[in-house]
Amino acid sequence: MHFEWAQNSRNVDKFEQMPSLEANENGIPVYNVGNNKTFYLRLLAFDNLRRLFYNFSTLCLKTEVSNSELVSFSQAHKENWREYYDTWEAKFTKKTGLLTIEAFASSYYMSIKDQQLRKCRPLEEKVKSSLKINLLHNLEITPHSSLLYLDKANKLDLKILHGSRNFAVTTNASHIISFVHPADGMITVTPLSEGWAMITAEDQGISEKPKAHAIIVVSTIHKIYISGGGMVEQGKSLDLTVTVAGLNNEKFHPSQHKYMGISVIASHHRNVPAPIIRNKTHHQFYKFSAKNIGKFIVEASAPQCNQANYQTEIRSVSPANVEVFQKLLLRPKKLLLTPGMRYTVKVEGGPSEFEGKVERKYLLSDQSIGIISNKGEIEGRKIGNTKLLVQMIERTTKNVLCSGQIIVEVAFPEYVQIQMGNGINQ
Repeated sequence: MHFEWAQNSRNVDKFEQMPSLEANENGIPVYNVGNNKTFYLRLLAFDNLRRLFYNFSTLCLKTEVSNSELVSFSQAHKENWREYYDTWEAKFTKKTGLLTIEAFASSYYMSIKDQQLRKCRPLEEKVKSSLKINLLHNLEITPHSSLLYLDKANKLDLKILHGSRNFAVTTNASHIISFVHPADGMITVTPLSEGWAMITAEDQGISEKPKAHAIIVVSTIHKIYISGGGMVEQGKSLDLTVTVAGLNNEKFHPSQHKYMGISVIASHHRNVPAPIIRNKTHHQFYKFSAKNIGKFIVEASAPQCNQANYQTEIRSVSPANVEVFQKLLLRPKKLLLTPGMRYTVKVEGGPSEFEGKVERKYLLSDQSIGIISNKGEIEGRKIGNTKLLVQMIERTTKNVLCSGQIIVEVAFPEYVQIQMGNGINQ
């Protein structure tokens, strides 16, 4: 007599459903099984002619498990299984690892009475069978879903995680995508036409052959958005962001923008030379260089081929409005006052305040030296130095659009000199 382990079947005649063999170590079979599940095993007994014993309940059978942290191993309940004495229930945990299950018998019961008394009689030869089970994580494909721009130069890499590494990969839409699946668990997808497709990976190294899926939507450009407009000081720059959407207004990853031929152009109603707009990083961010004063309209566009292969152009849903204002200047650069003397600082340039979008703010670093009004009139109070900071603030966002500062000194004059013209240092 000898034992063999098999995957359980309710039909006692069907015991061929063995877990998939991964390796063989010292004559002990090793099988791959997905973790976090319940697995049923049958112990089969054969004679020397390999004839199956349908009942060997008189054997004094014992089982041992090498790692109880990985599995809860017990005989199946009688109400669930007809031949319960040779069927075991293995409840695997979420952990992974290798465990060994052994079944052995060195004695038997001569009669039912012996069975009740637990009185065993020795067998002429000990019967033993070992089984190694390799617990593996459930199969997974990452990313689970992707939006892929329709360009044959564009590729998408998927990765198969966990499992036995013995995979079969298929798709339900070979007219939408094609793929290459080398043996390293990677899947490289190429778009063919607009639509959606499913990639399925089947783990053929595990008995139940679990599957994992990934959804791929192949799309052309449906909408372009540009954001980041506003006011910017001459000589500085403003960051703009371009976002491209495909089917169902789902956004493409910025790494795919390089295949789209996107261009960003600024225009002015008086044909003022447009500032240079250059791509900054990742094909999504652009820099508006504010060289010329005026109001500009910035639009993003990309070429597009329809089903008849006729090339059109898709423009951004709404343009970004950029206003370049003159650099902020404060005069004089250094102001000398006597205690009690007043002077209104001259502010030139900066954003326009007529539309009420911008407010001007005056700040003194040391308010004990002087006081400043909301209109920029400063009065010296005591001897010393301070800094006057002028800020132009956007009312809605509270962002500081530009700023400038001058040094204010309050002192008594040491001598008086008559001079033609303005007595204030410019």
